[in-house]
Amino acid sequence: MWGEYNLSSSASAERAYFLRKILNPSITIDDFSDEEIAKADMFVLGMVQFHMAQFRLYKQGSLPAEDWELQGKWAAHFRRMPAGKRFYDDAIASGHYMHSFVVELDRLDALVSEGAVFRSEYEPKSTSETVGPRADA
Repeated sequence: MWGEYNLSSSASAERAYFLRKILNPSITIDDFSDEEIAKADMFVLGMVQFHMAQFRLYKQGSLPAEDWELQGKWAAHFRRMPAGKRFYDDAIASGHYMHSFVVELDRLDALVSEGAVFRSEYEPKSTSETVGPRADA
């Protein structure tokens, strides 16, 4: 499922650039236009739904623990991204997520070092720029 989603994201440079922006830890929510914030909110909602579905499969025994831990660490790290943090914080405060899911993400977050950055070695600066290795890589 994740592979299919990632492959489909490559079909549009605009979509790929937007996803890179969401996942860039140095970008703040102030760097998003109103339209991008609306897109980001829906993207994060979808990601949270994916993560919660995986957590439920793990709890039911249908998803191996090692697979959940890998995806769960990513989900915990995703909460740190500007769009992710904004949405997660609001939704958690509103009680929209299972308590056990939030506790599990907190547990996994502690396993992910503060300095960990889950970013591709490739990061376009704009939708018109040719994608290549980052200058700082």
